[in-house]
Amino acid sequence: MPYDKEAIGHAFGKVLFTRRIDDVDWRAMEKALNEIQARLPIKFVINSELLLMVEQRKNQRYAQSKKHFTGMEFKPEVWDFGEEANSVQERAELEGVTS
Repeated sequence: MPYDKEAIGHAFGKVLFTRRIDDVDWRAMEKALNEIQARLPIKFVINSELLLMVEQRKNQRYAQSKKHFTGMEFKPEVWDFGEEANSVQERAELEGVTS
């Protein structure tokens, strides 16, 4: 196994995706890699071009969602937080506010 001075370790593998990934796929992969790194003495070095591509896609999806949800009201006061939380917090529905 060759020693990589920049990454400070021995390079032993390559990760290949079988299809084009998006930011959601990458987030799942990132979580899996973080779990592996936490349990084993290894480090994953991610190509900065991939991180840039994922960030651009995430920003694009965010911009699209802002256009889609324009004009919709955000009413956390009518959310159901579960029996325990609802017992200590008044809900707007009880006060006559509807969604």
